Amino acid sequence: MENGVEALKIGASMLIFVLAITITISCFTSATQALNRIFDMHNEDEYVTVKDEDGNEYYLNFVRFDGGTREVGVETIIPSIYRAYKENYSIYFYNSDETPMVLYEKENGEEVNYIDLEKEVYPNAEKAIENVNKLLYEESEQYSNGLYQELKSKTFIEKLGEYYIDDVTGETETAEVNKTKKRVIAYIQK
Repeated sequence: MENGVEALKIGASMLIFVLAITITISCFTSATQALNRIFDMHNEDEYVTVKDEDGNEYYLNFVRFDGGTREVGVETIIPSIYRAYKENYSIYFYNSDETPMVLYEKENGEEVNYIDLEKEVYPNAEKAIENVNKLLYEESEQYSNGLYQELKSKTFIEKLGEYYIDDVTGETETAEVNKTKKRVIAYIQK
């Protein structure tokens, strides 16, 4: 009788051991598949050359997810605008013909189609948020009821991307570790 009990204990132990090894192998297989998907997405990146206001060219890397874009409305754009100042994103707006959508004009007459904390200099975060509120909700030369009223009836194609600030020409020898990544969102009116 004791031998039978010991045999059942050994059998149960072997069953638990086999189950643990199966779960471990399954976890490693799932992790490998996830990494392969990430690497495949990285290999399908679409590189776009963009010119800044000074005429300098730089490369943007728009990452593709299921066709590369998604359709969004004002409910997605407004939080992104506020987050742009907090998380140091760049957001660019374009009309349906992919010409820059003018958000406002600077005092020197320069037309601005972006929201970028690096290009727009504010003394503190409160001034930046004050500027966003003014842009969105107050009357301006471009928008009689503010930008929010203009955007709320439209849909946009959102493209996400990133580039390295130290690598604006695409030809730097700076090591990947030392580059500063800049996230970019482009909204193109549909």
